[in-house]
Amino acid sequence: MGSEMCIRDSRNPDLIMRGGDYTHNADTLRHFETFFAINSALEVDLTGSVGAEAANGRYIGAIGGQLDFNRAGLVSRHGRAIIALSSTAGKARHTKIVSKLSGPVTSPRADADTIVTEHGIAELRGRSLEERAEALIAIADPEHQAALRAAVDRDGLA
Repeated sequence: MGSEMCIRDSRNPDLIMRGGDYTHNADTLRHFETFFAINSALEVDLTGSVGAEAANGRYIGAIGGQLDFNRAGLVSRHGRAIIALSSTAGKARHTKIVSKLSGPVTSPRADADTIVTEHGIAELRGRSLEERAEALIAIADPEHQAALRAAVDRDGLA
């Protein structure tokens, strides 16, 4: 179902169904005065780059509309682009806040706004790389925070 397709429900004329190329289109969504784009991720690196396709070298997701959806939140007048994820994954509790992504970048750090885990909120928009790293380390699982700080000290931020 493309953007040219519009299906109306005969029982509810207020319900309109459209394809993802319309519903996730930044040009469509930016017209909302306040649009909150909430996406998830597999990993977020310490600069704010988001990976939603692969983790620990294993391809899990697919290319989708995250980037367009995220950018729509950024261009909406009072909008936000939020990435919500748990701080760890699996029984081994691998950190999802990482020093470097293990796969491709789905949403670049230039588009980073707000990252949320169960440990808090990291506001990244307008922050330096060093400030971003500190904000992201603060919302990482406490068991992984020292290792993330050590990685910054050892490798810096790219």
